[in-house]
Amino acid sequence: LPNKIINIQFHKIMSIFKRKRYQKNTAIEIFLINGETYLIDFEPVENDEIINQLADHPLLSMQQVQKESTSSYFLENKQRTTSLWASGQMSNFTYLMALNTFSGRTFNDILQYPIFPLITNDLQIFLFQFLISQERKKIKKKKKN
Repeated sequence: LPNKIINIQFHKIMSIFKRKRYQKNTAIEIFLINGETYLIDFEPVENDEIINQLADHPLLSMQQVQKESTSSYFLENKQRTTSLWASGQMSNFTYLMALNTFSGRTFNDILQYPIFPLITNDLQIFLFQFLISQERKKIKKKKKN
């Protein structure tokens, strides 16, 4: 909603990430300690300008604000996050959500929605369905020839 005003107190901010909106670096996403998130697009202003102003604010720490590019931020945090997950201190879901968040994905933008792998508890059914689909492709290919 373009005219909606939300007041966010600085002490409730957990982190702020750069985000793309329509493939432009004009948005940020604010994560609050209560789990709420807000995606804010400042188009036509680049998100670097906004991030720099927020990072300089005395009530926000440098750890809360992503100043570097998404790929740099991802590489910097992937190691620590993967270590927590590998040692059992983080669930699979939390790990996948962290990877999605670090790579710029969000539930607040349908174009950047998080990605999750296909998980099945019955590998035989999955493989059977895969093989059937492969056979169907072969049959369709033969019919065309």
